[in-house]
Amino acid sequence: MILVGDAQQVSGAKLDYAVDFAAVLDAATLSSAAWATISGLTNLGDSTAGTEARVRYTSATAGAVYLANVAATLSTGEILIAAFRLEIVTRIIVQDLAMAVGAIKVLDALPWTPYLDGDTIASRSWAASGAGLTITSGGTTATPKVTAVSAGTWYATEHIITTSGQEDERSIAIVVRGLT
Repeated sequence: MILVGDAQQVSGAKLDYAVDFAAVLDAATLSSAAWATISGLTNLGDSTAGTEARVRYTSATAGAVYLANVAATLSTGEILIAAFRLEIVTRIIVQDLAMAVGAIKVLDALPWTPYLDGDTIASRSWAASGAGLTITSGGTTATPKVTAVSAGTWYATEHIITTSGQEDERSIAIVVRGLT
């Protein structure tokens, strides 16, 4: 078995993954690929393209860790198995901020480009967790305005849908402090 890395995915996200067999094919070609059926991990569709075996996965089971694996059949009749570790998490935090109660701030755009692999964002929406933070405007833009309402640690989360149908989200952890 070839282990090709690891990834984290937010519970409920729908993301594409690819395993590239180019380095081990020599003169052979990739004929087909069969992704393993794994309880709790849903395959939303898979394909092969050139030297890659591709799959789109979703899972609602936060805290689960899967060994997603694919059996690739080569033109020589050989079968290679490759896998990656996929951890399902509640949220992925990409930035930390501190604000005072009553403060208003326009959030910076999140760094989506490294995660999109050429795909583009078709729609986006922001949500705030708990009653201590509100999205006061721009909830469907890359840079919404938030208001700190009460002390605590709150999360501003951006949910995106791409043109190919992938869904993902990233969060900003915001510590709100009362000033005395």
